[in-house]
Amino acid sequence: MRWILWAITLSMLLLGAVVIAGGLVSREHEIARTVELAAPPGDVFSAIADLEAMPAWRPEVVRVERAAGEADAPTYREYAVRGVVTWAVLESRPPARLEVRLAGAGPGFDGTWTFDLASTPGGTRLTLTERGEIDNPVFRFLSRFVVGYGKGMDDYLEALVRRLGPAAARSP
Repeated sequence: MRWILWAITLSMLLLGAVVIAGGLVSREHEIARTVELAAPPGDVFSAIADLEAMPAWRPEVVRVERAAGEADAPTYREYAVRGVVTWAVLESRPPARLEVRLAGAGPGFDGTWTFDLASTPGGTRLTLTERGEIDNPVFRFLSRFVVGYGKGMDDYLEALVRRLGPAAARSP
């Protein structure tokens, strides 16, 4: 019986430490990743802007469907292994920039992904920037110290590189 009390006390202390540490982490974060792709900017833009085609090249995505949203912001619902994410297109300037708002990407997460594309001699330099806000201190702690803020972006970009090819693989 005594060990049960110790286990409960230790669990409560650990949870308290996680809540306090998460409370000290900023609600907002901004991170960026850059990849070089062998495809020209128009092809890269077409791949990232065609949200309904994501299941064909992102293995964790089961399906994507058009969702009800604001008339000026096309909205899509992504059904993936990790859950459901809603994407609303905020800005689309082919072939240079795409900005989407993500909602439901995690508990209490809201934010944007901005795709900036630049032509290079070998294809395209794509910079993906995430500006996010996580309300729950426990999930802020987990996102910052356990999972890492960039995990979703890294998975996305790895799948995109598999689909389009890295710039180093391009023939001269």
